[in-house]
Amino acid sequence: MHAALGLRSLTGSRTGKWFNVLNSTFSVQSMLGYRRKSFRAAHSFLAELRAEPSNFDALWSLQRLLIREIRRVEERIRASKKELKSLELVSSDKGSERRISYLINRVERLRSLNFVWKCFGDAVAFLYMDKFALKQTYYSTYGSSPKQDAGFLTDKEGFEAELALLEKALADGFPALLVDLTNTIRHGDVCLMIGPDPHLVEVKTGRKLDKRGKKQAKSIEQLHDFFESDVAHGLRGMREIYRVEYQGSDQSYAIEINNCIEKAYETGSALINPETGLYFLAITDDQPLGKLFQQIDVRRPWVLYLNQFKANRNWMPYYPFSLTIRTERHLYDFFRGELHLLTVIDVEALRDLAAEKGFIANFDPSDLDTPFKLTKPGITGRAGISAHLLKRIGLEFTSPRWIVDGVIEGFRRNIRGVQDGAAQ
Repeated sequence: MHAALGLRSLTGSRTGKWFNVLNSTFSVQSMLGYRRKSFRAAHSFLAELRAEPSNFDALWSLQRLLIREIRRVEERIRASKKELKSLELVSSDKGSERRISYLINRVERLRSLNFVWKCFGDAVAFLYMDKFALKQTYYSTYGSSPKQDAGFLTDKEGFEAELALLEKALADGFPALLVDLTNTIRHGDVCLMIGPDPHLVEVKTGRKLDKRGKKQAKSIEQLHDFFESDVAHGLRGMREIYRVEYQGSDQSYAIEINNCIEKAYETGSALINPETGLYFLAITDDQPLGKLFQQIDVRRPWVLYLNQFKANRNWMPYYPFSLTIRTERHLYDFFRGELHLLTVIDVEALRDLAAEKGFIANFDPSDLDTPFKLTKPGITGRAGISAHLLKRIGLEFTSPRWIVDGVIEGFRRNIRGVQDGAAQ
């Protein structure tokens, strides 16, 4: 499973040497440092929205700031690519090769900086809407892969019309968000955040839709139908998909992880164990990892290094860390690779949770889709815990017990539904 690491491979390492390698693909330290004032402003606007979601002045101001910063990055990407293309056309020498290498690295760092700004857009989306519904907007409606993002804001045809719609919605008292300011939402141009489900709007700039426009409109219609009826036919190539609500409120350890981070700034590292078989670690300085990991009592560890998901820019479509990590300095340091976060999960503890409910759990790490299979002796059929759901434990700081109990309750509801249908 992606970004999963063996506990043994970490215990003999020092924080700095080992983490510096993993953070090398997300080296935006200097670039983000130059934009610290904008970063503080974005975080401040987000804090205002968290305190008062109806503060549309803050919602508008944050989006204007993100537009400026994203366009600024895009201009630098284009300039670097233009120079890169010109260098690739001339004869190579050591000087030009070094410059080419520098420019390739610079473009990647600029893309990572854009990811930073769009993480604030993600935070807005998840602040107003349901995270399970937002997951649907990340993927293509024609397959299981993520939908390609829209590309650059700069010189985007119809952007002024999108901006006008955003302004009108806010003026009329409806919270709205430009889709291109997020990493997660990949459908539509403007998202009206008037309920738990996204209402996606494709802004028309002409009288007729071209082939691409018709395809996009069909995808949005499919998603809206799914949100309204909780069932979809043909979505992502599947015959039928049903949306079933989890029983009970989401159990998250967001408060605990923020307390853990705070403690790490006092002592260099901190570890919490909020549930049997679950550990969260925060590390802020260079120190031997062995002593820290000796405090972890697990039989079959599965380790998630959260910085790696951030570095690869594939945190989506999970609940954004820009919303979970509350303190501005902590969030800034996590982006820059100066705060390290890890989750350690005991696979055997997950099996124990299933056993408490009378289920047998089998774990197959080679199954990248549904590594956990649950069966109930005497009952035909089985339940599965997907890799996506399991990663929520690490990336969203979600209770493993809540996840296992929810999957089992869903399985039982399905069984009852089959039995009721057979009895009629």
